[in-house]
Amino acid sequence: MNKRIDRLAGFLLMLTLSCSFSGVASEALSVDFLASVEIDDNIGSAELQNDRESDWALTVGSVVTRNLVISERSALQLRGMAQLRDQQDFDDLDRLQVSGSVRYVWQPGLDFSSPWFEVMTELRGERYGESAIRDSWFAIGGLGIGQRLTDRLDTHLGYRYTSRDPREREIFDTDQQRLFLRADLRLSMSAQVYGLWSLVQGDD
Repeated sequence: MNKRIDRLAGFLLMLTLSCSFSGVASEALSVDFLASVEIDDNIGSAELQNDRESDWALTVGSVVTRNLVISERSALQLRGMAQLRDQQDFDDLDRLQVSGSVRYVWQPGLDFSSPWFEVMTELRGERYGESAIRDSWFAIGGLGIGQRLTDRLDTHLGYRYTSRDPREREIFDTDQQRLFLRADLRLSMSAQVYGLWSLVQGDD
């Protein structure tokens, strides 16, 4: 990675450390550290099989979440996130992503398996180390419904609409729609895995 990404990685480290320190005194404030590996068999979104190229990426980051209980059936969630992504081969896709979101959740029933509904909005910024033309701001809105199937397995069906303000509007789509289905499986109190299926219209 180049010098710009190295400096941004330092900022990410300071953010995670300061948030974990300040969250000790509040039960409603949680800090999570993330690490993931993603394999993409068509990283350029090519239509022809011969034009497809694959790559994998390592992503590390931190999420700070504040949950505010409004009533016994509803809550407000405030979340800030910073992630650093390192592509193995396509270095121009290395990026820093910073976002803040607000999510309102309502659960009409109080039993264990009662479904819940959400409305959310998010503001996100992305900066690329070797491809500044991709630098963008995003405004996101969405709806969702979820249900706990067991004490370890949750499911979530959602829709997101994204408006993008890129540096080069002539190159990138400025709007995206996404329908997704996600399943989260908790392995322990400190570890979980998830699966995600998405149908996307527009640049991803």
